[in-house]
Amino acid sequence: MSITILKLAKDDDKKADTCSMPLLQTKLDEINNLFKEKKYYEVFSNIEALNNEYGNDENIVRLVAITIFKLLTKNEKYRYNDLLQHVLNKAQDNFFDYILCPYVVGLLLLLETDTKDEVILKIAQRMIKMNPKLLTNVLNELPNDIYRKDLKEVIKRLF
Repeated sequence: MSITILKLAKDDDKKADTCSMPLLQTKLDEINNLFKEKKYYEVFSNIEALNNEYGNDENIVRLVAITIFKLLTKNEKYRYNDLLQHVLNKAQDNFFDYILCPYVVGLLLLLETDTKDEVILKIAQRMIKMNPKLLTNVLNELPNDIYRKDLKEVIKRLF
């Protein structure tokens, strides 16, 4: 276990387990409006604050993963390793989450990480069975300039 993971584990203990649905809906609306207005830094700030407060809530983890994915498809300057690591750790703990995992596949294809291609392929194969439509949408949203172009094509051929 690395120092970063130990730090995240300690920080997780301080996070609330659930975010109320009204607050989640309000934040989701706010984030969608900020995306429409192309205020990407404000989007990033909102999800970072939500994650810091409610990082143990699976809906917040999903929202963070989706939002980080969308931000990174626009510009890699929004890469924040602590937030990415948190999402990847949560996905590892819940690898049957049919909403979170397609976005994790997208993130792992997009960015250079230590994750082996075989692991990404295994997650993708599981998501092809569990949520093929969402995985297809995620793959289609990826820009042309991604780290694992060849693996993306392999995954697309599995459908």
